[in-house]
Amino acid sequence: MQRVIHLGFVLILCYLTKPFFVKGSNKNKSAEILLKYIPACLVLSTTIYIISQYPRLVARWAYVSEVTTPDLVFGTVFIILVLEAARRSIGLPLVIIPAVFIIFGLVGSYLPGIFSHRGFSWVWIIDHLFLGTEGVFGIPIGVSATYAFLFIIMGALIEATGTGQFFIDAATSVLGHQQGGPAKIAVVASSFFGSISGSAVANVYGTGSFTIPLMIKTGYRRIFAGATEAVSSTGGQIMPPVMGAAAFLVAEFVGVSYLEVVKCALFPALLYYLALFLMITIEAKRTNLRGMDKESLPKIKDVIKKSYHVLPIVILIIVLVLGYSPTNAALSAIAVTCVIALIEKGPKRGFKIIIGSLEKGAKNCITLAVACAAAGVVVGMLSLTGFAFKFSSVIITLSGGYLFLLLFFTMISALILGMGMPTPPAYIFIAALGAPAIIQMGVMPIQAHLFVFYFACISTITPPVAISAYAGANIAGAPVFKTGIEATRLGIVAYIVPYMFVYGPSLLLIGSLGEIVHTLLTAILGTIALAVGVQGWLYDKLSLVVRFMCIACALLLLIPGLVSDFAGIAFLLVIGLLFILRRRTNKVVDNENVAK
Repeated sequence: MQRVIHLGFVLILCYLTKPFFVKGSNKNKSAEILLKYIPACLVLSTTIYIISQYPRLVARWAYVSEVTTPDLVFGTVFIILVLEAARRSIGLPLVIIPAVFIIFGLVGSYLPGIFSHRGFSWVWIIDHLFLGTEGVFGIPIGVSATYAFLFIIMGALIEATGTGQFFIDAATSVLGHQQGGPAKIAVVASSFFGSISGSAVANVYGTGSFTIPLMIKTGYRRIFAGATEAVSSTGGQIMPPVMGAAAFLVAEFVGVSYLEVVKCALFPALLYYLALFLMITIEAKRTNLRGMDKESLPKIKDVIKKSYHVLPIVILIIVLVLGYSPTNAALSAIAVTCVIALIEKGPKRGFKIIIGSLEKGAKNCITLAVACAAAGVVVGMLSLTGFAFKFSSVIITLSGGYLFLLLFFTMISALILGMGMPTPPAYIFIAALGAPAIIQMGVMPIQAHLFVFYFACISTITPPVAISAYAGANIAGAPVFKTGIEATRLGIVAYIVPYMFVYGPSLLLIGSLGEIVHTLLTAILGTIALAVGVQGWLYDKLSLVVRFMCIACALLLLIPGLVSDFAGIAFLLVIGLLFILRRRTNKVVDNENVAK
């Protein structure tokens, strides 16, 4: 009932706010009005029908009890309405994929090989997708209704009360005067704000409209500025405590608490931002960039006066740590944010901000909830046809039983599906197809699902369709594809770390204290070496040989295991000796030149 009412309201809101025709096209206003209100009325009618039939629906036996003619009609109309809402709010890819799977369910008996199955009638498909909790009203929309919606409302309230600006001001006051300060501001502000917003592209436009022009003004290349903001904003989805809406899906699919997902994701996210922070620092030193004038920076004492803006986040973390549900944590944070708005802005203006935030939060929920409903169609067809189990067997066979190859195939699938698609549906699709195969190879479920989740997230900075990078390029006025390539280079650690925590769960803080500490220390050293190797500079330009050695050293240190760690440390010592010798040689040459 909760899922039906939630999705019903979301679909109505979608049809009332999202136009049928593409913006800017020549459209008939009368037709637009009809295509707005008729679907909304159909959604309302279907929702009322399900509510009226609720006692019968919960008592019926799936595939045994009769599917009535009204069931069939309303079910058919509702699935079409979900797919049309997906087209309006997200785009054609999220219409085509579910439609293909529905057709696959209908014609399976005529298909060859792995694609063959018994085939299902439309009545059976409606029974599965509409009258139970295996399809449209499955786990994805349940997560949207139970957790994600509240966190989206919380994010809208926090943004409206000035917390986003507070993060920018705090980062600017502390880091702005440093060499390459504007890029560091982008990293810190976007990581905090992106964790709350959960949308990489929205985060790029939100914080990037301030940070990207600032980076360009202080000397950063336009391509580098756009890519830095894209990578910073994308990382917000993997950065605790909120991690965007998809983290709740991970918790639900794995069957663990949300706090457990946050704990496991913490250190990989810190490695991601450590690598990015080091790369922008090296870029600033290599190009001899200056920081911002201290006079133009916000005063630290003024920022501290507004530190109450972090109270909602603090309350959220405390409530989660105390063992309460994410729902209670989000409601507590929302309550605190409302109090802040009423006190800071005054009752009248504060109330307007709260109402406006509720409206914005509801609209922001459209994309997520519709994506989850459309993804539910795919998951439902996978479970009905049994294709998910066949797919797992096939990719395990193709990998020859080698875990690395299986992970590589899954990574490519996640990156392809994530191109131009929101993270939640991209994660759901691969979680249903690829994660079971990884688990069959002996990997823990949390490792397998976080592996899929990471690549679903970073698909937004992976060319050819790197939507976050393209948003950054748009603000920076930089070439789109080159910005995507630069973003991939800056976010390189995110393509490596998921493999590492599959082979070494201690990177996810799973295992003994000694193992965890050892893994964390070597991973930090490996990340530093990777940043230096990728940038090719450390007080001076590095030769290709030294860069190759740095990257090799990084991989050895990031790979779990004592042998690889000792080899990595040995590499690191050799690199250090070469660097010292080169510095001394250069110093002697400089002294001789001065003497001459």
